[in-house]
Amino acid sequence: MNKIVITKIPLKYFYYFQYLIFGFHQLAKENKIQFEIKANSVSEWIFYRFYRLFLKLSDNSSKFRNSIENNYLLEGYYADGKIKVCFCYDIADSPHYYDINKLKSVDLYFKAQHPKEFKEEGFELTENAVLPFSPGTLNYLHKIKPSLLAPGFGVNNMFAHKKMEKKYNEMFAKKQLHNKTIMCYFGNSKGPKIIKTNTPDLYTKESEILGYFGAKIEHPNIKRAIAAKIISEIPDADARIIHDGNSDTPHKSKTNPLFIPLKDFPNHIAQFKYNLNISGHRLSIPYRFIHSFAVGTAIITDSLKVKWYLPFGPEVVETVEMGYLPADKVDWEAFKKHIQNLPETNPQAIVDAYHKKWSPKAFASYIVNTCQDIIKK
Repeated sequence: MNKIVITKIPLKYFYYFQYLIFGFHQLAKENKIQFEIKANSVSEWIFYRFYRLFLKLSDNSSKFRNSIENNYLLEGYYADGKIKVCFCYDIADSPHYYDINKLKSVDLYFKAQHPKEFKEEGFELTENAVLPFSPGTLNYLHKIKPSLLAPGFGVNNMFAHKKMEKKYNEMFAKKQLHNKTIMCYFGNSKGPKIIKTNTPDLYTKESEILGYFGAKIEHPNIKRAIAAKIISEIPDADARIIHDGNSDTPHKSKTNPLFIPLKDFPNHIAQFKYNLNISGHRLSIPYRFIHSFAVGTAIITDSLKVKWYLPFGPEVVETVEMGYLPADKVDWEAFKKHIQNLPETNPQAIVDAYHKKWSPKAFASYIVNTCQDIIKK
């Protein structure tokens, strides 16, 4: 039988990989693949199974915390008994960042935030602000495949299929009302504080990217705040900005009256036909896409510059460019007209498309099928 073996799970980003891991567990339960998680050491195996111990050590030991590798790549391979296909899954919120050494060594490099197109000059935040791709990336485009980024389940054991299944089922709404028009739920209104340095990290440091480009760009969260104010004027809308300030300013969101606990979030989203998105760090697609699709709510978003492994259908409506445009360059009048004339949605069709295209099992099947395609070639 065909087999998927996971050989590396970055501990710092443990929960980010649970959606895909759960999908592999599901395929194995249905006898469609064999599935195994291997560890490179006894300590890794312990942390994969008892992640709470890893969290406790991280909280209480700066030496241990500083020793943790900042790695965004899950690694593994597919085997059909004769041929092995090595792959990795990159969850970094940077469409232009690639681990070039891993890109050279694997057969397939699945990128969560995959650019709609690769240009030699780099990834465009705006036409006046372009981020360079990691050196050498363009030589290996045949290996890079789009994937997606989905919410984790907060389960502290990568082997615990039943616990993951329970948490997965909590993503769905008890009732799909969709009797209100539009909502938004954003964490903050300004993004991180700007840092100017002579040696900026243009791959993963949002503050330094903002400092490097200066007045040429403004963080997407500034547009989120403006857009939230616009949609709040619609009678049956719900527009929430949890923290009116920078994302890296300490604040207690859970004590904010606008905060919605995760257990209540699916039922909240399911009241609305649309959930507003404005692209995140480096124009990434955030969790709200999956949270919305799972309850039959469509996404209205600024124009996307990244893609998933299948085209979006009626579940996503794109409006004007916002992203990193300075706020005074955004066509706000066109946005207002778009918001006032949104097409009717079909909630059940959105849920059906979610299960067919974007569920954990669908995602895991895509990884398996892509590996099989490599062998057939």
